[in-house]
Amino acid sequence: MSQMANCRPSPCAVLVSSLLFSACSMVGSSRPNHPEGRKPIDKVRRLQRRLWKAAKQHPTRRFHALYDRICRRDVLQEAWRRVKRNKGVAGVDAVTLAAIEADGVERFLGSIEQELRGGRYRPKAVLRRYIPKADGNKRPLGIPTVRDRVVQAAAKLVLEPVFEADFKDSSHGFRPRRGTTGALETLRKLGARGYNHVLDADIRDYFGSIDHDKLMKLVARRISDRRVLRLIRLWRGFPFWPRVRRFDATSLTSAWLVPTCVIGCKLVSDFDSARATRSTAFS
Repeated sequence: MSQMANCRPSPCAVLVSSLLFSACSMVGSSRPNHPEGRKPIDKVRRLQRRLWKAAKQHPTRRFHALYDRICRRDVLQEAWRRVKRNKGVAGVDAVTLAAIEADGVERFLGSIEQELRGGRYRPKAVLRRYIPKADGNKRPLGIPTVRDRVVQAAAKLVLEPVFEADFKDSSHGFRPRRGTTGALETLRKLGARGYNHVLDADIRDYFGSIDHDKLMKLVARRISDRRVLRLIRLWRGFPFWPRVRRFDATSLTSAWLVPTCVIGCKLVSDFDSARATRSTAFS
């Protein structure tokens, strides 16, 4: 069974749907300026590969120098491109993507970089909205400002390769170049090998019921950079508008985007590891 084969979009899927290792498309008909005729790998992708390789080779390593990488201008530029590609709405400050472009993207990113490097960055309140669910209820959705989404996307670019290296091959949900199609293909192959029973299960309100303290402990297993941990805690504690209960778990998760989806899936991956110790075919 693929534990994520029946996964549904979560409130935070807007910012986590982009692929970390997608191929760069060629521009026009120009040839790549590379001695072997290949398109050069951009610096951000090269950074991600180095982090993934280091994490893969050293499963117990704790990374202590990641904050400066989040602050890098090329990382912030890539984060902006991904936020813009998602075409999200404005947050509580009413600043839209178009307004930022009109005022100057580099100026916008420069101010973010200065705030991050100077330790002055503070997330703004999160816009509270509700979207209808199939059962008639409403799912709470937190909409950070564009500025905060860019910072979160930059953190995701740097942190995701570290945790991606720990995931089992059987994990398909919220992973780069993974999804329900691959999970179903795994089921098809298992069926061809003679397995004919599928257990379809779902974790009720998974992203709304995650133990955030446990989640932070999982982060700390791999990340020892105090500034990165502080940055994540800032996202964990920011308020909502219109104001709701400060520690509403569902509200927190819908806005605490980076660790919720990236590291939240690590909880399921740990379940995979426990299952792998048994002789049961599981995918």
